[in-house]
Amino acid sequence: PQPQWKIVFNLGREPGTWMPPTWGASGDRLRFTMVVELTNQAYNEKEEFLDGRGSQARVLKVVEAHLGPTFFDSEYHCQEPIDMEPLGAYKVVRGAGPSGTDVLRFFVETKQDIQSGSKSDVDCPAGKIYGNCGYFPVYSTLDASTSGTGGSDHSPYPHHTHWKDILQQEYHMVATRYDQLQEEAQEDERLFSMEQFTRMNEIMKLRSTLQRLEERIQEARQREPEKSQLRLSRKGDVGLSKEGGVCLKVVKGVSIEYHILGRMELANERNKMDDPMHEDFEALKHKLHP
Repeated sequence: PQPQWKIVFNLGREPGTWMPPTWGASGDRLRFTMVVELTNQAYNEKEEFLDGRGSQARVLKVVEAHLGPTFFDSEYHCQEPIDMEPLGAYKVVRGAGPSGTDVLRFFVETKQDIQSGSKSDVDCPAGKIYGNCGYFPVYSTLDASTSGTGGSDHSPYPHHTHWKDILQQEYHMVATRYDQLQEEAQEDERLFSMEQFTRMNEIMKLRSTLQRLEERIQEARQREPEKSQLRLSRKGDVGLSKEGGVCLKVVKGVSIEYHILGRMELANERNKMDDPMHEDFEALKHKLHP
């Protein structure tokens, strides 16, 4: 079976959006859920958001989509299906994220406007919705024959040792030598000697090395986040960032703009504990049965 992911869209006014000033001005949020399947089938149509035309784009299938259940206008609203186009597309764009990390980009297409209530000033217009999030292969479970999105064959990675661990080991060795030299300097009561001069020169170089290693470790943490910071695929070979961004495309003459609609939360469909709707459901039960 191909990997399935649950996406909870959380739309509303965000800083920097180009949506009309009245859209989401009340602070309302629109939340709806989709389950999508990431297939191995090639997607050959041109879509600028997916970094143009390319053989790495794949077909995304919409398994289900619904709005609610939720409270709005002080009333309980049952779960309602959303009319969707059955197919969208996705692509892993290499190096497009912070510190050169990879990004998963995708789009789905709705056949209807989505709105939680007639009084809400937040709606999702019919058409394509675009999303993106961080994409991180979990190298410790990969070998040369293993591949990217939950077992698909479109993004092979070689066997890889965590670069973050290598840097931290190097930092530990340098820091140990630095502390040793500092202790020797404190115990050396001579006013001046060539040994003192050599030691001080080495201490200054080690201090500079530690600063560079700290910067590289910080970058490695962005490139290789802890598993606890990710939503893992069923096989555990790929992690997606827990949250991502959502936007829509607006064409103005020959130019294309992407207007921020909100954000989204992701979960492996088979892992209910990671389900971002779980907490919402518990809160909803509490409202119904305090």
